[in-house]
Amino acid sequence: MVCFRAQGFVRVLDVLLSLKRSAPIDFELIAVNLDQKQPDFPAEVLPNYLRALGVPFHVIEQDTYSVVKRVIPEGKTMCACARGCGAERCTAMPAKTASPRLPSASPG
Repeated sequence: MVCFRAQGFVRVLDVLLSLKRSAPIDFELIAVNLDQKQPDFPAEVLPNYLRALGVPFHVIEQDTYSVVKRVIPEGKTMCACARGCGAERCTAMPAKTASPRLPSASPG
């Protein structure tokens, strides 16, 4: 099992799909996505992308957004960037996450 966020996921998936085609062993890929129920998040983007690639997937729905809103004071955030800096406001992450931009699904 490998866990990534956003663009890291897309890059690693691309590498794993490439390995699956060329590796001397057979292995299975299944993508798992945690839908955190964030407002205005386009929930169908990732499943549509994975369907277009022919990658099996499972979506886990868990409203972690409400928990964060309840626990973190208004106007404050906790960084969850790959660097794990834990800063209230990390420069690596925008204040509001934009809609994910996935590359076009073109199995190579």
